[in-house]
Amino acid sequence: MCRKLLTVLVFNLDYKRFSVGLLFQGTAKAQRFISSMSKPFNDTGNSNVFANITDRWTEENPSQDVFYPRLAYGQDAEGNLNNTLASTWWLKDMSFLRLKTLQVSYRLPESFYRKVNIKNASIYALGMNIFTLSKWKLWDPELNTDRGTSYPNTTSYTLGVNFSF
Repeated sequence: MCRKLLTVLVFNLDYKRFSVGLLFQGTAKAQRFISSMSKPFNDTGNSNVFANITDRWTEENPSQDVFYPRLAYGQDAEGNLNNTLASTWWLKDMSFLRLKTLQVSYRLPESFYRKVNIKNASIYALGMNIFTLSKWKLWDPELNTDRGTSYPNTTSYTLGVNFSF
């Protein structure tokens, strides 16, 4: 895999009692050779070939802009050697941009918490791994895998309250 540029963008915006924070993370010009996809129907259980099997070259669909080249079943089938040959056909763009963190908070008015001897109070909502923009759709492009068998990043949401005494 080749990663040439890691991007981290951070934005924080405060307006009156509201605050919004965003953290974007991404990689540009990233490529990965996807080995398991280059050997479909190999009976190893690691192939995700059926997820997009219709996106392949056929005589009826001779497009060069397909995911799979001409496919045949069986390792020894005549004409099937193209399934297992190493080729830049299987070098895929894994560039991505992910909204890694989004936090929205509201600082409560002093009249709400001053009576109980609190200096500051706010409520917030926090989201992690909200969305990912990428041309690659079969698995998380940030995974360090050529076959998509690692556990993907999970999306999580948190609601909370902060108090300062």
